[in-house]
Amino acid sequence: MRIQFWGAALTVTGSQHLLSVNGSRTLNTEIMVDGVSILSGTTGSITMMPSREAIREVKVLTSAYSAEYGRTSGGFVNAIVDSGTGEYHGALYENLRNEALNANNFFNNARRVARPRDRFHQFGGKLSGPLSIPKLYQGRDRSLFFFNYEGLRIKNPAAPISTLPDAAFRAGDFSASRVVVRDPLAGAPFAQNRIPESRLDPAARKIIALAPLPNSAGTPDTANGRLLNNYVYPQSVDEYINNYTGRYDHLAMEGRSRLFLRVTHYDQSRPAAALMPGPLNNERGPETQVGWQAALGYTHVLSPSLLLDLHFGAGWMERLDDPELWDKLD
Repeated sequence: MRIQFWGAALTVTGSQHLLSVNGSRTLNTEIMVDGVSILSGTTGSITMMPSREAIREVKVLTSAYSAEYGRTSGGFVNAIVDSGTGEYHGALYENLRNEALNANNFFNNARRVARPRDRFHQFGGKLSGPLSIPKLYQGRDRSLFFFNYEGLRIKNPAAPISTLPDAAFRAGDFSASRVVVRDPLAGAPFAQNRIPESRLDPAARKIIALAPLPNSAGTPDTANGRLLNNYVYPQSVDEYINNYTGRYDHLAMEGRSRLFLRVTHYDQSRPAAALMPGPLNNERGPETQVGWQAALGYTHVLSPSLLLDLHFGAGWMERLDDPELWDKLD
């Protein structure tokens, strides 16, 4: 999918979100949060953004920006995470979608397939204010905190299509096919293009029995005497995201110095729809990503015309692929 807007193009490939600005390559776009890059060094895709409810400001530069942004010849995007204030504030939010509120689609109705689960549940909350310890420390207007949590639970409908052998092919009957099946021992074609039951390999028969039978009319393949795309596997794929973001700000020297620390932790699943039930499914297992982001910044006003602004950052991400079906093969 490609979306064009204001001289920029957003390309979504699978689970990757890549941004191209003014015709530049997607790898030439820099995206930062609190002055620290959140891009993957290998793909150029975004590892994880803090929740939208945690973002206070977004700045987008497309051209003619100063050397301080550096590194990239494409666009530059910088988001600033919200910070606390001298008063306590909080909020809760939720966004819900459920298949009970939707109609079934045309293709499911045509195959008399029940409406699949289609659920989108986004929820979270945030809290901010001064950091104070009763009778020990009063941080109003000096030490401020902000915390946000957002969860996402998705059940996506999916209907992968496959081509599977019908009952005749499974039994060795290829009389409907134009492809001549030859006896490897005699070197001659089998009579009527049928393999005798006694010649069928026992191991192959057990393996093919694990595959489901076709459940759809499919598309005729006249050249080979078979049906293509004759199996549909409707299902719902579960996905989740947990996103935690916290920020601490400390003001000193009557506001001339500011120190902040922002930490984001996330874990998310990237499941894949199974092509068929059982151990013959050749799709990968679920993928899980767990990561941390940290940004540390210090700003000090040296003089009315001189400002010191330092930023340090670190990121870590681990991706786990689980071939969950392998353990079902004995």
